[in-house]
Amino acid sequence: MTTKPPNQLPPPLIAWEDVALQPTVWQHLLERYQAGAFNVLKVASLPETLLAIGEGSSHHAATLASQTIQTFLPNQAVRVFKPWMLESLIATHALQTSDEAYCLYLSQSGKTSALLQASNALKIYWQHAPKALGITNADDTTVPLKALCSQCFCLEAGVESAIAATKTFSATVIALCLWSMVNSQATESVKTQFITELEACLPVVEHWLTHLASQPALLSPLVELLISSQTPHSGVVLIGRGATMNVLPEIALKLTETTKQLITFEHSEGFKHGGMAVLNPSLSHQPCLIYCVPVDAVDAAIFYEDATQHLKTFNPTSPQAYPKRLWIRAENAPAIPTNLTVATGQNSVELVLPKTSGLLPQQLMLLVSLQALCYATSTALNLTSVGLEKFIEIPKTP
Repeated sequence: MTTKPPNQLPPPLIAWEDVALQPTVWQHLLERYQAGAFNVLKVASLPETLLAIGEGSSHHAATLASQTIQTFLPNQAVRVFKPWMLESLIATHALQTSDEAYCLYLSQSGKTSALLQASNALKIYWQHAPKALGITNADDTTVPLKALCSQCFCLEAGVESAIAATKTFSATVIALCLWSMVNSQATESVKTQFITELEACLPVVEHWLTHLASQPALLSPLVELLISSQTPHSGVVLIGRGATMNVLPEIALKLTETTKQLITFEHSEGFKHGGMAVLNPSLSHQPCLIYCVPVDAVDAAIFYEDATQHLKTFNPTSPQAYPKRLWIRAENAPAIPTNLTVATGQNSVELVLPKTSGLLPQQLMLLVSLQALCYATSTALNLTSVGLEKFIEIPKTP
């Protein structure tokens, strides 16, 4: 009888294939939009309030899409909730939302129990079931989510081959944006511009992901700094501002899933108001800071000013005292100021992303790049068995 070796690697937590397939999934959604598949989701009279409700990655997808939704539906108030948050507001009579609100129920599996409970709480609170659109990756007509919704849309993103959702997350974001555009009173030129920007980013993202896969040296310095035992850290803080901020909740979750560390995220200004307490130069283990630089020049200038404040407590004559920093920015974002490049190559490294145009394409480029960082870090930590050879030499199993 054969037995499994005791040091066999665990099953994959995140698969590179799912990350790399995302542009194909996005293209499929655009083709369905152009074929009229979203037209049936048009709401005759959309109420002033939209409630987007989802757990985990679904919640983060609604948060990321909310900026674009608000752009297309400026007369609607978009409120994003996790199910337990919504139930808490209902229980305390603090929801303060008209019973004419329209719900967006988000569940990749179509079976999220917390979402089903929140839906029931809303039904009792309003004394009738609200009109709702369900977005799911489940094509089974019997999934519970479909019974709750006036209409339901299947992402058709394919099966996720890992625990950490990738393509279903970004597909939910794009589906929400396309739904808002179908229900928008925006001019055709505005809608065309959005579609054009999204279509233009597809080959750029696809080429970039192929480049990362074929040139792991691009990510290696970031991974080495993130997991180096020579310069240990006490945790990881993702820092953003403006368009980059809404990408971070999902990436914090993905890094937590793929590195087995507790990862947090913070607004660049908010980090000054409490977060900087962890930047104590007397401590041997500083947190690793991942700075996600906004493309907008005004936002970037303030972002860099905030970063300067973050580091003021450190001695500039002793670069090794500075916390580890990973800088992620697009090539069309303002360059890192000289005063923040101290210890470059030692405990401060940068990854420059290709240029994309438009709010959502910029966010998607940052998203897939950070997903790639999650994948590479997981690989280096031997926490996945998918494509390990790309980033690290795997010890042979006896």
